[in-house]
Amino acid sequence: MVWRFLGILALLSAAYFIGNNTTSLWDRDEPRYAQASRQMLESGDWVVPMLLDEPRLKKPVFIYWCQATAMKYLGVNAGAARLPSVVATVLTLCLIGLVIGLHDNARTATWTTFIYGTAALTIAAAKMSITDAVLTLFILGSLICLYRVYIGRGGWGTMLAMGISIGLAGLTKGPVVIGVLVTTAAALIVLRLIERIWPKPGTLPSRVISGQLHPLRMTLKLLLVVGISAAIVGPWIYLVERREAGSIWQAIVNEVLLRAQKPQEGHTGPPGYYLLTVWVTYFPWSLLLPAAIIEAWRERHVPAVRFAIAAVVGPWIMFELVATKLPHYILPTYAPLAYLTARCLIRSDDGDTAEFHQPFWPNVVAMWSVLIALVGVAPWAAAFFFHPLHWKTYVALAILSVWAIFYGVKVHAEFSRRYPSAAAMWMGLGMLGNVFVLYWGVFPVSQFMRVGERVGVFLAEQRIPPGQAIMIDFKETSVAFYQGGTIRPQRDNDFLLKTDPADWPKWIVVTEAVWDKLPPDRRAQVDIAERVRGWNYADGGRIVDVLVLRKKATN
Repeated sequence: MVWRFLGILALLSAAYFIGNNTTSLWDRDEPRYAQASRQMLESGDWVVPMLLDEPRLKKPVFIYWCQATAMKYLGVNAGAARLPSVVATVLTLCLIGLVIGLHDNARTATWTTFIYGTAALTIAAAKMSITDAVLTLFILGSLICLYRVYIGRGGWGTMLAMGISIGLAGLTKGPVVIGVLVTTAAALIVLRLIERIWPKPGTLPSRVISGQLHPLRMTLKLLLVVGISAAIVGPWIYLVERREAGSIWQAIVNEVLLRAQKPQEGHTGPPGYYLLTVWVTYFPWSLLLPAAIIEAWRERHVPAVRFAIAAVVGPWIMFELVATKLPHYILPTYAPLAYLTARCLIRSDDGDTAEFHQPFWPNVVAMWSVLIALVGVAPWAAAFFFHPLHWKTYVALAILSVWAIFYGVKVHAEFSRRYPSAAAMWMGLGMLGNVFVLYWGVFPVSQFMRVGERVGVFLAEQRIPPGQAIMIDFKETSVAFYQGGTIRPQRDNDFLLKTDPADWPKWIVVTEAVWDKLPPDRRAQVDIAERVRGWNYADGGRIVDVLVLRKKATN
């Protein structure tokens, strides 16, 4: 079982690494983090992250330290920016395997690792230069410590680890870790009350020994947790406040209080938003989600299961109540959710539950398989909008479609034969196959998805000094990252109409829509040095033609 776990870990690690340096940074969040980290490295200022000309204190500094350090040794590129996310996800998998192996068994640990590691949201977080993978590592560490306290093993070492985990999570994304821990604890209390009011027939009430600690000893342990966390976060806060007085409180107001009260940057969703998005973000394992929930409720008297339920439900409700919503916010709940899914799968495989042996189940899987096939064929739409594509793209799309159809058929066949574990193995392998095809064959050669990079690379070849390049209408940060960081966005899309051409910078990036609005006399002031057509997925999914204008020399 150990060798199987190591083999799975190696396969997942390869999937997380492949194509990271040849796939363009995804606008808009990835380039923002990457560019801020690049400026940190180049400026030598490791206290206040800067994004172009503005301090970037929406998130704490740890992710920038990680990315800037990777860039220092691997160069300023997309692969280096994404490396911390890869490493954090692999460490999360190791932590899952180790803890569940010690507290449960090796089989459950292996399946939980495989399920979590192949979930769509986990893969996305591992392959993007954002905070979520790193944050999840530290939140999971703090949850494990809370579980040890819950089962009566909260010694000094556990409390020390909890303080470190909370401190590093706080240094990564602020106080969200406290919210996860508090709501998990609250959910545990509610579940315990439910058990007392409606005990499960035929079982004794679970008795989790939570330490029976002397009040003084418990107080000292809590002070240790607070002290360690403060020692990790405090020095940076102190240094920032000396430079940017009041910025930390402003960040808390904007990124915590206001974000909870009203949607920020248009990131909103209806009630039950995460119950809708989980079918995509937990894919392919969302197929097993209803059965996993039912089986978890049946086993709620088991301490580990009850804790996993609490670690999913408590934070989930918290994120649903927060007005600002993004699909990746609930990633910290996916490790306990994977544990519940793994237990359900193993019990079904052992014949202890019949959730996957119901007469209707093959029909459910058949519909799922058809959906898989449709998703595998859908990328061919690019051939219609951006014909002709690179020949490698056609080959990769063909492989992707064939693999998706095979993958869906194979999963259906194994479930029909009543081999849930074999079907689950193909569910995970199918996801990894998609990752390898997309990041090896599709994304690196799909030029229509690399508009910001192509514009930025062209401008980088011109070696543009500061103040000599602006972006109008097309203002993606990926242009700045690949260009070298001297270009700046122009907020007024009518800048070229309102400003004397003598005051224009030498290089101007515009969309064709802006160009079409210019009268002939103003067009005559510039030459079209480059034209790039592609899909601006970050701006309503519109197809754009981006022009790089060079101002003509004046006599």
